[in-house]
Amino acid sequence: MSTVIQESHSKTYEKSGVDLYSFFAKPSAYVLSTLILTGLSSATTLAAPALLTTEQFASFVLLASFFQLAARLDFGLSELADRYGHSSENAHEQSNQLLQARWLIALILMPFIALLSFVVSRNNSLLSLLDLLLALCGGLLAMIAVGPVTVSRAKNNIKDFAILALTLQLGMTVPRLIGLAIGGTTGCYLALSLWYFAFAAQSWRTLRFDISKWKEMIAPLRQSLPLFLCALMWLCTQFMPRWVSASISSQHDFAQLAFAFNLIALATGTLTTIGQAYYPRYLVLHREQKKATLQNLIWKDLLILVCGSFVGIAIILPLIPYGLHLLYPRYYEARAETLIMVISLLPFVATLWFVPFILAISRHPLRSIGLLTLPTALSLIILMTMFYRLFGVEGQVLAVLVSSFIPILAFAWILKALDLNTRLRVLGIVSLIALLTLTLVGEAHWIMSA
Repeated sequence: MSTVIQESHSKTYEKSGVDLYSFFAKPSAYVLSTLILTGLSSATTLAAPALLTTEQFASFVLLASFFQLAARLDFGLSELADRYGHSSENAHEQSNQLLQARWLIALILMPFIALLSFVVSRNNSLLSLLDLLLALCGGLLAMIAVGPVTVSRAKNNIKDFAILALTLQLGMTVPRLIGLAIGGTTGCYLALSLWYFAFAAQSWRTLRFDISKWKEMIAPLRQSLPLFLCALMWLCTQFMPRWVSASISSQHDFAQLAFAFNLIALATGTLTTIGQAYYPRYLVLHREQKKATLQNLIWKDLLILVCGSFVGIAIILPLIPYGLHLLYPRYYEARAETLIMVISLLPFVATLWFVPFILAISRHPLRSIGLLTLPTALSLIILMTMFYRLFGVEGQVLAVLVSSFIPILAFAWILKALDLNTRLRVLGIVSLIALLTLTLVGEAHWIMSA
């Protein structure tokens, strides 16, 4: 599929005299483009609370997590592509196997998706059967469509990766906004399903799919399943706060927090998308055993990431109460909770950026991801439940803030265990994050007191 699309784009750009592929040769070009598209996508996400009632928006937030979860049900093929891309001599043949396996996974999962939609919608008044079916099926189609993107990324082919990834990302902008404006949550996820179906159909036509060779198609899954469990555990940990909140809160309280969860999803999604263009550099250095260069690069990127995130959050915090008052008055009541939730991003960004790299190189990926996710999930369940009973809605976000330090502590230990940095640097970055987080908490207190 990637070859067909590349040839088509090349002819178009030759005629127009625009060398777009050269433009995307550097990760910075992709980052700039994805920031623009993310801004447009954010407009849709930020329009949702204005277009929907608080209950409908709460449903929108939950459906978004199911869509993203289904989009990651590739059973670890994305992570396996990273290993194939930089270590195998038969990359072309194995790439085709990976793309075919995505289709087979989707076909097998369809009946289970239907059953899950029925069970969940019957037990959650916020979710309708149709909306949940559309969100899950749209996610599966996105899982198929993103296959060529993961292959290009694994080969460190930034040009093809950028073109394919950004084309797919367009679906989260105008199509999703039109669907949301016309048909609410149903229209939103119908538009996304149709968008990704178009790319999935292109994959079907170019792969020469032969169901009789299903054994060859599932062969890669034997290697990818442990990686899939890692990716699934990490994704579920990111969704855990909203799932716990939805299960323990009244509809009113969860609806008030839905806006904060939405902001967090925007930030983590943007960071994950940008990180895809950068972490292949770490893979190349690790493969070439350039230990000192890799350690210095990780250290430099950590400092830039943490300090840049701190500056961004510090600038955004004072604007949140005014933005809620002017644009989203229904959520102004939860302005303090929104501030705390945004601050909880800071301890999380470093881990979010480097997890794909760690999973790609770790000899024991399940052990590594278990350290990152299991204590965090347990902390969220216990603290959110306890603090909610003691302090109400504000207690939930305080629990999220406290729990956000667990992944960075585990990440610091993994960095040292994998010899990706020195003990002094690891302690330094954790101390810096703690200090900057306390500074942001002080700023939030000043904002609420003013």
